[in-house]
Amino acid sequence: MKRFKIFLDAQKEEKWLNDMLQKGWQLKNVNAFHVYTFEKTKNPEQIIRIDCQSFKSNEKFSEYKALYEDFGWKHLSGSRFSKLQYWLKANNTDDPLFSDRFSEEQYFIRLSKLY
Repeated sequence: MKRFKIFLDAQKEEKWLNDMLQKGWQLKNVNAFHVYTFEKTKNPEQIIRIDCQSFKSNEKFSEYKALYEDFGWKHLSGSRFSKLQYWLKANNTDDPLFSDRFSEEQYFIRLSKLY
């Protein structure tokens, strides 16, 4: 299933993606034209989080992905050149993507520059 939707607020986008997940539709990809591709899932007990990052090299992007994957996150969408990165965690425990207050503050600073 594909949906076209434009968001000006990453938190609203994240909420919409998690609502879709609860309805049985897991995000598969988001392209540059705001087309969201979903696939049917039998496991709605997951959570999607969005991060805002930019990378100067493929190596930095690979390190970034490896760090989050070590903590149980699965990278769903986003590339080295896209600012938004989409992550999925296996259980819906309302897990934050950031481990400390400083990281979360930096996330909101990056978002404010993007939007």
